[in-house]
Amino acid sequence: MKTRTSYRLIGLALAGTAALGGGVAAAQTSHADTSHAQAATPAYNVPNVAPTKIAGQPIQWDSGQYDLMPAMSAMTCDPGNPGGLSPVAGRMWDYYDGSNDLDQNTAEVHVTGWKDGRAALKALSNNGTDCVLNDDWREVNTGKADHKLFTNGHDYEAVVRVRNMLVATEVSLPNGTAARARQIAQTQAQGAADKLASHYPSAAG
Repeated sequence: MKTRTSYRLIGLALAGTAALGGGVAAAQTSHADTSHAQAATPAYNVPNVAPTKIAGQPIQWDSGQYDLMPAMSAMTCDPGNPGGLSPVAGRMWDYYDGSNDLDQNTAEVHVTGWKDGRAALKALSNNGTDCVLNDDWREVNTGKADHKLFTNGHDYEAVVRVRNMLVATEVSLPNGTAARARQIAQTQAQGAADKLASHYPSAAG
């Protein structure tokens, strides 16, 4: 069964970050599993397009440039899909309040670069990337081109394509509604995508 490798146990995440350091700590700091392979040099740098706050929470961690970033937070990469499409660039940001309160709002933003962004977006629907959707998540129709939406029934993750790059924002509101989580995820993903369009890396094609 594919599951998240951690569940935002913030104290443990910070300890893992201190112990491991660098981009490899992404697998410890975030619930997205980035442990599927050793990172190579990204093809280009992902600009900082992350909102300063999401769901009232500040940025607590920035992965830096890391090309083996999963396209979405709600994905597992080990074992994943070794034959799937792989990103050529990536960066992620975690949002929480810095406490050990497991009932706090949390969010995560992933920005990944691909050789073919349209193919990568399509691949999210059929586990066609090298990381696969967690078993308890499903796709929800948005009716919008270049947009996708996924949920586990309470948390939501929205994905927006900007040419050959994907912006994904996942929001969890333990004491909030699923509808509110969906609204925040979609709004913040679109906002980050708009910023990315204005700061699009020339090397991304």
